[in-house]
Amino acid sequence: MRVIDFIGDPDRITVTRGWGENWNVITVRVTQPPDPFLEDTILLFHYDDPDDLTNVFDSSPFERGRPNYLNGTVPLTTAKALFGTTSCLLGGQLQYRHDADMDLSASDFTIETFILMQALPTVTARYIVIKSLSTGVHPFAIFVNPNGKITATGWNAAGSAAVYSITSASVLALDEWTHVALTRYGSTFTLWINGVSEGTATYAGVLYSN
Repeated sequence: MRVIDFIGDPDRITVTRGWGENWNVITVRVTQPPDPFLEDTILLFHYDDPDDLTNVFDSSPFERGRPNYLNGTVPLTTAKALFGTTSCLLGGQLQYRHDADMDLSASDFTIETFILMQALPTVTARYIVIKSLSTGVHPFAIFVNPNGKITATGWNAAGSAAVYSITSASVLALDEWTHVALTRYGSTFTLWINGVSEGTATYAGVLYSN
């Protein structure tokens, strides 16, 4: 017997040797490679925790446990799951207290999520994610506008001015899962929708820390 190992996530594997009655037995093993970025992940929600569908947990190496939820328990739903069996159906806010590991400063970073909205906001904005004081000053914020476009913004270290602001050209499709990401690479900030760049902004300094 021969063993063939594959690393990764193949779509289809076919291994054939011999013909007719002359078959050789070949065992195929497929293993997933470790995530090379997991050790740098400071916050990670899978929204797939089997805890009476009421709690979510930080799955990053920091293991911060449960966040605070401003409107009671966190509802997980099986009706709109994208990965696994559940997703998070938010009617309020998930909150974590600040810690130094969440200071992005001038480092490169990626903030990403999948969202599904069934209706556009009727107020100024519906935040997807924000790190903020009560004054609204923030190093990063990503939100959906009433016109369906998505905006990412951030303020300087002094908290005196917004230093980047990017608004998507495309409009968020309702009742569909959409991948939204904000990245910083050097001095370039990029807003991504479903893997496509929707615009960039440039700032080389340090972001606000709260």
